[in-house]
Amino acid sequence: MQDTDGKTGKNRTFWRRVIAFLIDGFLMQGVVRLAWIAVGIPPERLEWSSLAEMVQVLQSLTPQERLTLSLLPIALEWLYFTFLESSESQATLGKRIMGLVVTDLEGQPITLARASIRHFAKIISACTLFYGYVMVLSTSRRQTLHDIIARCLVVKKTEETTTEEPQQGGHTHED
Repeated sequence: MQDTDGKTGKNRTFWRRVIAFLIDGFLMQGVVRLAWIAVGIPPERLEWSSLAEMVQVLQSLTPQERLTLSLLPIALEWLYFTFLESSESQATLGKRIMGLVVTDLEGQPITLARASIRHFAKIISACTLFYGYVMVLSTSRRQTLHDIIARCLVVKKTEETTTEEPQQGGHTHED
């Protein structure tokens, strides 16, 4: 199956990535909320309807609660993205649902170190007013800035893809 739209010729991998990003974002939001509750931050302290109310709630938290509120999402997201993208599946749950995998430039599974670099390089992609993400539309290999930094590709998984014995050509990238 070709991964392009016949009318416009635009790459649909972009939209697959967007949907995977949204799935993973919603999933992580729930996981982080549950983790906050598990470490003792009551759910009612995590609710606010305005910026002023948010500031008031944050000021009412203890320093330990503020630290937990800040560091727990960073740690959980790092664990989720790096361990799943460097695992046998080569994908987060969102990417799996959308039929995508993360590979190195040769189409092989990525290491935990490379997945970590890719994850933290997303900060740079975001700091460029998210141009680091949008550049996926203009690069020849459909890479974001963090993909380029980590020397990775996000490609459509094909049926002959195996990670136990990686095969050349097991992924498609129609660009």
